[in-house]
Amino acid sequence: MNLTFVINDNGPAYKQIAEYIIKEIKNGNLCQDEKLPSKRRLADSLNVSINTILHAYIVLLDAQYIYSIEKKGYFVNAVKQSPISYNEKVNEITTQIKYDFTTKKIDEDLFPKTTWKRLYKAVFSNKPFLDISPSTGLIDLKLAISTHLRQNRGINVLPKQIIIGSGIEYLLSLLVPLLNIDTFGIENPGYTKITSILKNTNKNIKYLTIDDEGVIPRNDIDVIYATPFNQFPLGIKMTLNRKKQILSFLEQNNKYLIEVAEHSSECEQNAVSAE
Repeated sequence: MNLTFVINDNGPAYKQIAEYIIKEIKNGNLCQDEKLPSKRRLADSLNVSINTILHAYIVLLDAQYIYSIEKKGYFVNAVKQSPISYNEKVNEITTQIKYDFTTKKIDEDLFPKTTWKRLYKAVFSNKPFLDISPSTGLIDLKLAISTHLRQNRGINVLPKQIIIGSGIEYLLSLLVPLLNIDTFGIENPGYTKITSILKNTNKNIKYLTIDDEGVIPRNDIDVIYATPFNQFPLGIKMTLNRKKQILSFLEQNNKYLIEVAEHSSECEQNAVSAE
């Protein structure tokens, strides 16, 4: 369903959205138990922030016009509604919390701002930063990656063999169709977006157990997807003994390995436990 209307300057946007939905409910355009758009979808439709939609939905929840079901969304409620208190709910949302355990933020106190500014200034002063980058990636970056892999990982790879993309999700969507395989083995618990990507490619998924040494291979998979250095969410560093076991397993059974250094904190990281 779509909820489309014009937001004007007569009051906060979240309040206008809440009042519009109430009007639709009272007019019978939104029926009992009908699902409302997701926060992101409605935010995109109305060209507002997700937080604005969240404010509106919390107001409606408090007034019992709608109810929510975890992992399913928001639905129209048939219960008699109570008066709306906008200020009370907004103050509740904006209250500062003492500890933030989300994985999508960077601790500013730990970020090397001085070094970042110096490198930023050097790059913008000496490089044509407005030029369009080649589709295969900047050669200077490929050379730097090739040198890093040789010096720190003992991997000899030519710059032309390196492909640069905007994140593991994008690169994996390109790589999977090229591999003539059926079954992926992924870490459990692990990174949920990888599961979603693989399901979209119609590949079979098997979940690999993780112990204190790292991920454990199993015979009924064609490729192992692993993050040996900073596994999310457990943070386990794979031992040398387990690495040797996996390499031996791959060689003897003609299997593949997709190794990821770590998943970026810019992404929405969620742990999934299956089977």
